[in-house]
Amino acid sequence: LDWAAKNLRLGGAAIGDNTFAWGTVHMETGLPPSELAQARSLREFNRRAAQDGRFRATILPTEEGLTVAV
Repeated sequence: LDWAAKNLRLGGAAIGDNTFAWGTVHMETGLPPSELAQARSLREFNRRAAQDGRFRATILPTEEGLTVAV
């Protein structure tokens, strides 16, 4: 997301795929360490896309989630 903020032109889009983390993005425990790290990273990506004033973002409710930040 930082790269996108620095390199996209005004109106450009950053897109993150599988941002529901295969249904685990909300989980804090109960996953193997590698999956927990992935879920935390995707949750942080979604949070930053939503709260960063440089973007307007949404998650499209595909099966695995598609975050779009413009």
